[in-house]
Amino acid sequence: GAVALMLLGATDATHCTGVEAFEQSHRQAIRNATLNQMQGRYVPILSDLRDFRAPEPYDLACGAPPFIRPGAGIQPQDPQRAAGRFELRGGVEAYCLSMAAHLGPDGAGLILMDGQSRQRSIDAFEAARLQVHRITAINPPPDRPATYWVLQGGHFPVPLTEDVFVMREADGEQWSPEYRRLRNALNLPQGG
Repeated sequence: GAVALMLLGATDATHCTGVEAFEQSHRQAIRNATLNQMQGRYVPILSDLRDFRAPEPYDLACGAPPFIRPGAGIQPQDPQRAAGRFELRGGVEAYCLSMAAHLGPDGAGLILMDGQSRQRSIDAFEAARLQVHRITAINPPPDRPATYWVLQGGHFPVPLTEDVFVMREADGEQWSPEYRRLRNALNLPQGG
């Protein structure tokens, strides 16, 4: 529930629904909602997103799908970590299909994927009949390849824009001004 709670804290959104497929993550989301006094605004639901059916369309759907296919790496012993990293219940394709089913006509869907999955993510949006509106490369220092990609899209067509978000200065030590602004907007500590 960390992303949902940060969104509620940083925006004027009135409520948020979180879908957690793993029971331990669901319990943590409930606990975090209570600790942050957001239990009236944040509703964590225990469900597989492939089975989840929302009562009404959403304005925003976001997620960070696991991006390691089973057998492509050493699966963690901890089941929660394994489910968060390995596509045990589907990957970006399942996330995009669920977004397409739950977004309203003017809604936006966002996903965060690893640096190797740009084209796979674009293909997943297209297979779900979603238009990619924006692609943001998340670069550690500016001279390195993207570590992550953020893709935004929806049901309606708009011209594609691409940009780069740099997290650290060229020396790799200090946070970039844009990353500091983001951390400030999310009320996160300003070290680094």
